[in-house]
Amino acid sequence: MQIVHAYKSKDEFFNYYRRLLARRLLNNTSYSMDLEKAAISVIYETMMRSSNLAVYKKIADHSQTLEGTASTKSTEAQEMVGEIVISEEYSHEFVRQHPELTFSMSVKTLSAIQWSDIVKSHDTSFALPRVLNEACDLYRQFYKLKHAKQTIKWQREFCKVTVQLYFPDSTSRFAESGYTFVLNVYQFAILELFTGSSAFNEDAALTHSQIRLATSMSIDRVEQELGVMVKAGLFERTANNTKVQINNKYRSKHPRVDISQAKISHRKKEEEENENIILAYRTHLLQADIARVMKEFKFMTDSKLFMEVSLRRSNFFSVEKPTFKNAVEKVIDRGLIERGEDANTYLYCS
Repeated sequence: MQIVHAYKSKDEFFNYYRRLLARRLLNNTSYSMDLEKAAISVIYETMMRSSNLAVYKKIADHSQTLEGTASTKSTEAQEMVGEIVISEEYSHEFVRQHPELTFSMSVKTLSAIQWSDIVKSHDTSFALPRVLNEACDLYRQFYKLKHAKQTIKWQREFCKVTVQLYFPDSTSRFAESGYTFVLNVYQFAILELFTGSSAFNEDAALTHSQIRLATSMSIDRVEQELGVMVKAGLFERTANNTKVQINNKYRSKHPRVDISQAKISHRKKEEEENENIILAYRTHLLQADIARVMKEFKFMTDSKLFMEVSLRRSNFFSVEKPTFKNAVEKVIDRGLIERGEDANTYLYCS
């Protein structure tokens, strides 16, 4: 946990850790749920030790605020892990109750409170493949019996489908055993348009417009996903480059191919959203600090208030002047403090 000690902005560190934790949980790459919970506890304890709360003994309620902030973040992360564990139990029960399903289905049921800033869909209209739509309706009914007052909103952006494909003209060593493909739901919807025809018939070719009409995807989404599938070798373009079709001669060195994440990255947008979340969270904390400081000292200059607030948050993050100014303005708008005769002084409003 040396990285926690070295990382000056503790809240920013935990926020990034929480997002990485979410990715592991959503992509089933976590080694153990028990280890995840243990890691969260260790990080929380390390954050509290590194905060050196003795510096703040002169203000007892502030030390409680620091501990509460770290405790809240730890609790949120623990609840995220707990929701994944419960989701797995629900999925196993659902599959047992519906033996008629011809495939295995695993659903992660996440609360909007804990995951709203992480799980965000980037797509709007889309016609879910019939086989998946029917299964989703069954699961909605199953979940309704357990939680009558709760509703499910499907996040298709995070859906993955694993399929086994066989290519009749393939000469690779995996031709007989077939290839396992991991696709996102949009790629699977496109694939369904072709596998419904007679065993990869060479004449089964579709244009981008035909695919868009059949799936209700945007043309940008169709081109994006087809580009990935063509690059992976699963599809190939026709001679005149106007249609796409299954590549019957597909071959790969690996029997399992995951192309579900090979798409235009939303990482830059996610980073911007993450920075905005951190900024809003810090501004909220600074408002509370400013109100407490002014309640104690009654009168302070702008520079002294900035130094005092910066000291109290120094072990969690570095207070930047623009963020401080924004927080001050919000506290003034709430009527907790007011400007003195000098614009650079503040008075506490009792």
